[in-house]
Formats: sequence, C-alpha cells, structure tokens
Amino acid sequence: MSAFDTHPEHPAEDSATLQSRRAWKVAGQQDLDFESQQLRNRLRAKMFGVDASPVNIGRFTVLETVGSGGMGVVYAAYDRELDRRIAVKLLRAAPEEDASVGKGRLLREAQALAKLSHPNVVQVYEVGTFNDRVFLAMEFLAGPNLRAWLMDEPRTWQEVLRHFIDAGRGLAAAHQHGVIHRDFKPANLLFGAEGRVRVVDFGLARASEEVRLAVVESEPSQPQRPFAVELTQTGEIMGTPAYMSPEQARHEAIDARSDQYSFCVALYEALFGVRPHAGRSTTEVLLAVAEGDVRQPPRATKVPVRVVRAVMRGLALDPADRFATMDELLDELAPRDRGRWRWVGLGGVAVAGLGVFMLSRAAAPCPSFDDALDGAWGADQRAQVEAAFGASAVAGAGETSRLAGARLDAYAREWLDARRDVCEAHLVQREQSADLHDRRVACLVERRAELATLTHALATPDDGVIEQAPRAAAELSPVSQCGDLEWLQQRGGMDPTRQDLRVRLAQAQAQYKIGHFEQALEALTELAEAAHEHGAPELEAAALVLRGSIHQQRRENKVASEAYEQAADLAEAGADDERGAQAWIYLVRSQVMLGQLEQAEHSLRRAQAKTLRVGDERLDQQLRESQAGLAWNSGRFDEAIAVQSQVVDEIRQTFGDYHPRTADAERRLASILSDAGHHAEAQARYTSTLALMDRTLGAEHPDVTRLWFDIGLDHRKAGNLAKAVEAFERVERDYAASSAFGAAAQLDLHEALSDLARLRGEVGEAQRHADLALELANREGAPVTERLDALALQINLVSDGQDHAATERLCREFLEILESGSFGGYEYVRGAYTRFVLIDHLAALGRHAEVEVEAERLLADIAKQDDESLAPLRGFAVKALADARKAREALEAGTSAIQTE
Repeated sequence: MSAFDTHPEHPAEDSATLQSRRAWKVAGQQDLDFESQQLRNRLRAKMFGVDASPVNIGRFTVLETVGSGGMGVVYAAYDRELDRRIAVKLLRAAPEEDASVGKGRLLREAQALAKLSHPNVVQVYEVGTFNDRVFLAMEFLAGPNLRAWLMDEPRTWQEVLRHFIDAGRGLAAAHQHGVIHRDFKPANLLFGAEGRVRVVDFGLARASEEVRLAVVESEPSQPQRPFAVELTQTGEIMGTPAYMSPEQARHEAIDARSDQYSFCVALYEALFGVRPHAGRSTTEVLLAVAEGDVRQPPRATKVPVRVVRAVMRGLALDPADRFATMDELLDELAPRDRGRWRWVGLGGVAVAGLGVFMLSRAAAPCPSFDDALDGAWGADQRAQVEAAFGASAVAGAGETSRLAGARLDAYAREWLDARRDVCEAHLVQREQSADLHDRRVACLVERRAELATLTHALATPDDGVIEQAPRAAAELSPVSQCGDLEWLQQRGGMDPTRQDLRVRLAQAQAQYKIGHFEQALEALTELAEAAHEHGAPELEAAALVLRGSIHQQRRENKVASEAYEQAADLAEAGADDERGAQAWIYLVRSQVMLGQLEQAEHSLRRAQAKTLRVGDERLDQQLRESQAGLAWNSGRFDEAIAVQSQVVDEIRQTFGDYHPRTADAERRLASILSDAGHHAEAQARYTSTLALMDRTLGAEHPDVTRLWFDIGLDHRKAGNLAKAVEAFERVERDYAASSAFGAAAQLDLHEALSDLARLRGEVGEAQRHADLALELANREGAPVTERLDALALQINLVSDGQDHAATERLCREFLEILESGSFGGYEYVRGAYTRFVLIDHLAALGRHAEVEVEAERLLADIAKQDDESLAPLRGFAVKALADARKAREALEAGTSAIQTE
C-alpha cells in the first residue's frame, strides 16, 4: 500500500471501492483513446493537407460525437452498405464486473434490446463488438428530446398525455421482452423527423429477473445472484434521482413497475410543471422518493380527475399498489373512446345462461357530449372571432386572436373531457353518488356559461376587448375545480334558485374579465339583491367581492373597500370561509391603495386566519401577493421582495412559464426591486417579463408597451436618463401607432417625459409635456385623480421657476379639489406637500396672516394621517407658523407705532 493510501487525511479504501475506481478509469480511457484517434486524424489532415482518415466501427464510419453518459458514448455514423445515417453507441461494462464477463452480459442484453421492434422504441439495427467493447447500431433521431419540447412553448395537457402514452407503449413493449429501462425521463424520449416519440438510452437497462434466471440456468458456470441495483463509482444508485422509484432509492430489487413509477414522475412533472418529490438537494429528493413523500397535484390543474388519479396510483410507494402492468396504466390514461366496446363482468363470476355482456355504443349509458358546447365555443365561434379581430385596426389583433383561440380550444377540450368523465364516473365506474354527480354537472354548466359569455364578447369586440382577450381566455374559471370534491361539497345548497344565481355570477365574471365593467356591475347589483331575498349570503358575498374588484380596477378604492367589508360580513354569516378569506385578502389591497396601512395590517391578519382555515393553494398565493403589496407600500422592501419572489415561484409552478399570471407576478417583483433601488435586478426581471409577455400576449400587445414604460421609470430612478428617454420614446411611438391606449396612459407618459426634460434642464420641453398632460386631464369624464396628477406636475414646474402667482393659483386649485372629494391617504399626503409649497411661496410674498392659516391647516392634515413620513413637514409647519406670527406681530407693532406718532 502506498504512502498516500495510509495518509491520515486519506484513509485506506476497501478493495471493492478501489476496484470500482480502476474499472471506471479504464472504461473512461477507452473513450479517450477513441476520441484521440479521431482528433489525431483531423490534425493530420490540417497539417499535411490530406483528407482525414475515417474512423470506423465495423462497417459504420463515425461522423461526430453526439452524446455521452455513464454507460457509453453515442456517435453519428454512416452505414456504408445501406447508405444511411445511423447512431452508434459504444457501451462499457459496469465497474464491478470483470471485463470479459461484462462484455458477455452487455452483448446478451443488447441482443435482447435488438429483438424489440416497436414504433415508440428506438430501432436497433445491429449489435456487435469493436475493440472488445459492445456496440449498438441504431436509427438516428434528429428531433429534440421531450424535455426540450416541453420547455419550448406552452403545451396542453392533451398534447403532453398523447406523447407520454406513445412513450408508455414503447416501455410496455420493452417489458414484454423482459427489458427494464431503469432511467426513464423526458430527456430519454426523442422525436423522430416525422414527430413520433421514441424511448431511447436503454444504457442502464438490465434484463428482468425472468430473463436473467433463464440465462443463468443455461450457463451453470455463472454464479446465481439476486437481481440488484448497480452502484456508480461513488456508491450512488444508477439512474436519475428525481425520476427513481422508491425501490431503486432503497437499493431493493426492481421489476417493470419501477419503470411505471419513473414514467408517472415524468408525466406528473410535464402535466403540473413541478416534480412530485420536493427537495433542495439530491439527498433530500432521494429521501422523499424512498419514503414515498409525494406532494398532491395543484388544485387549480386542468387535468381530468381520472388522469390525476391514475398518475397518483402509479406513484404508490408499494409496487403492489401500482398498476400490474404498463398496459393497465395506459388504458386508464388513454382518452375515453366513446365508440369502443365495453366488457362488463358480473362481479367477476361467470353466470350460467348470462355469460358476459357486451355493451355497444348504442347501448352506452353516456352520450358522446360532442355537441355539448355548441353555441359556446366551436368552429363557428372561432371563425367569427377571427373575422372580427382580423377587421380590427388594433396592432397585433391577429396574433391576439390566435393566442386567445388556442387557449379557448384547450379549455373546450378540457370541458368536454370533464363532462364525459362526470357521466362515466357515475354510470359506468359507479364511483360517485348522484349528489356528487349533480354538483359536478352544475359546476360545468357554470363554466360553460362563462365561456359562452366571453366568446360572445369576442365575436363583437371593441378595442378593449381585443386587448383583454388573451388574459380573459387564460383566466376562465378552472374546469378542474369541478372535480375538486371537497370544494364542491362546501358550496352550499343545490336548489334551482341558487344554481341560477351561480350561472349569472359566472356570466358576470366573464364580463369583468373582458373589461365590460358597466354590464358586470349592473348584473352584480341585481344578483346581490336576488341572493339577499333568497337567503343565500354566500352568493351575495361573491357578488360583492366581484363588485369590489371592478371598483378597484377603476381606482375607486373607497367604494371597493366598502364592498369587501360587506362581503366579509356576509361570508361570516353564511359560514363561507373561502369567500371570507378572499374578501379580506382584497380588502388589504384597497386599503393599501387608500394609504390606510394600519387598517391593512389588521385586515391581513384576518385574511391569514381565514386562509389558514380554508387550506387552499390559490388563496395562499393571493394572500402572499397582498402581503407583498402591503410591505412594499410600507417601505419594508426586503420583506416585499422575499414574499413576492415566493409568489413568482408558486405561480410559475401552478400555471407554468407561459401564463399571463406568471408575467404579472414577475413584473410586480421587478417594480418592487426598482423601488428598493436594486436596478440591475429589476432590469433583469423586466427582461424576463418581456419574454413571457411576448409568448402569452403577443409582441404588439399594449401590455408590452406598458412594460417598456416601467422600464423607462426604473432607468429614471437609477439616473440613466438617456436609457429612460429611449424607453419612453419607444412608448410614445407605440401610443401614436395604436388606438389601444387611452388618455390616462398618454397622460402618464407626458408626465414622465416632462419630468425627464426638467431633470435635463429642458424647461420649455418640460412645460410642453406638462401642458399636454393637463389638457388630457381636463377632458370630459376624466377621473379627478388624473387632474390632481397633472396639477402636481404643473406645480413642480412653476415653483421651480419661482412664479409665485402661478404657484399659488395651482396649489389652491389642487387643495380645493382635494377638500371637495373623498380620497385616500396617498392623495392627502400629496395635499400636505402641496400646502407646504403654498406656504413657502406665501412666506416669500410676505403674506404672513395667510401663512398662519395654511400652516395650521397643514398641522391638522398631518395629525389626521398619523404618517411618520410627514414628520419633516410637521417641523416645517411649526417653524413657519412661529415665524409668521412673529412677523405679523412685528408688523402690527410697527403699524401701531406709526399710528401713535
């Protein structure tokens, strides 16, 4: 033993470990020697101007290396005899095996794999040996792997399931030939040029126990040993930890059901966007796998209940609890063939004279439901929407129509699958009660009403509808909720009046989502009254929550708060914790917008208690968004960033990368980072949001332009004025080219451009934009808050120029508007600063009596707000008041002395 082996920092390794290390070193050297041969030939060609000598494996000429892994290297090659491009995989024996024994085992197993001929398994053309190593000549697949396909763009669950079922058929065929894959994962599924998926990389595959025993019996010289899981050179289990079965993770014997488990892990990930085993490290993941710690699928998924149920069974800890074969699993996953023959046995017992009944399509208990969405969404509606959007002058309307149509197609397919599943679960599988059947059907009727209302609006769109179309299609109430049995049971009574009210609520939701606020408000007012008369507080509360959301969208936060408070009380009376939690969550947001931060903290605690009681992931996300917003507006940026980052991760897991909610959450995080002064991180998040919006809304969507406005604001805060101007000029061009942007958006842009011009010393340009902003704010029907914004901008400009008369006039107009209306804390803070400016100018003009009056008003305003950020103004007001009184008293004393004389 060498000195190194006995060094105290390097304890001696056991002989098995050393043998393993040496075997892997030799195997790696084989690959290196082969690569070196190729490299030497290429160098020789360059140095001496001759053609490089080809490297051959048998009759196959190696072209290039296309991949390598623990069990060998894959080369692209040319089959000289059959004139075709192929792939050649050179295998290496497992490290614990003798070279000759390993080669024999690999050769036998490669031959077993070559016997497989299935459309969804990579075709092996030839098996042989080369330089004492086993090789497989296989079909060359130029397409991407399934992981890349999943990441390329949003995929519907139907598309995902179709490819996985094809891959599953390939696995099933391998199992029938006694071959277990042992490393099934999306990266090992490749597409051919024609788009068909194949299972590849059986490099870890070993013959199943039955095949191995047969081989052993034919070769008595070989010692019989139990079927075991080989380890890598570091002692780790062979395979990919994230996709392993529990028996692999525990070093136990495996069979085809281990592949079934890996298949369901990969399918779970593809359907739900997250893996079933949580863990921050490989060790944690392996522990979760070994212990059967599988997280529940998200409740908001669109995947049908029967598919979720099948996947979860395939993830059972005990192999005996999984499906007996891959074929049984695939049969459960396959789309319901409404025309197939169904065999129904009588309790598994043959009955004399009756035998086995065969039900044909005509006798099937469930209809096809193919026409169940007629009038809601189908070919006719799609054509109407495409024609209407195509006739629009709104930029990007065609792309918007395509994106919205694709989501509506997927929604319709999901709805139809769910409708069939409801019927079959009740009448065929006999696994749900009549009450549960009726509740699921009622829920689907509501979803259909919401879909039909939305598509009707899309067929006759205005500019606002076109803009909202992709979001509205993505935000349709989830069909999957109609399979959430716990949620359905908590919905309350099923009497006809309640069901009618729920349908009307669904229609109002669609109006809200598409931007038809007036129609939605009118419908909700009638609905709330009807619910009140019928004694349905939970539906009255639901109407009020939605009404509050509309008022909040319109920046009418005081009215919104009143609606939410009413809804919270009604939800309490109706014992509806879900609606109560939602009301408190939204109340936090409106109170924040009103500047009522202390009240918002109280509402947040109520929201947390209610949400905890409900235990719903969607509510948890909404709660954290409200918490982040409150922390943001309270100046607690570290908390806001941490919470909103968590929100982004959760929304991405629930909805995927290509959903408007993910883009919105990312954009919100960028804005928080911007306000916190983390401008580089903010710009990185804005860039990420741009990519998400491009895929979910279209590159010409107005929200992309609005995002550029945010990017410009961040550059302005960071002092990058040139980049800010560049971003704002891009926004200005978009505004000029599209009718999608209202006066409010243009007002914001002119305010930003005026501010930038003022900072750059371009006074005339700053005043021009400020005047345009004021002109927009003065238009008929404009919200009063816009006029306050424009006046504040004018005050900044004229006060900078020491125009005392104009400053006084504008300040008094601002304060008069403020005192005549009902505004939130933010506006009153601006009012306090405006009064500060007014006092400063009055003092400069020597109007001390008016300074006293305004200083006393300022102190009273500050006392009302209880906002410590106004403390500097309080000090200023006290000093101004004292100075004014002294000046007035001195003036009065001087006047009195003159009169006495």
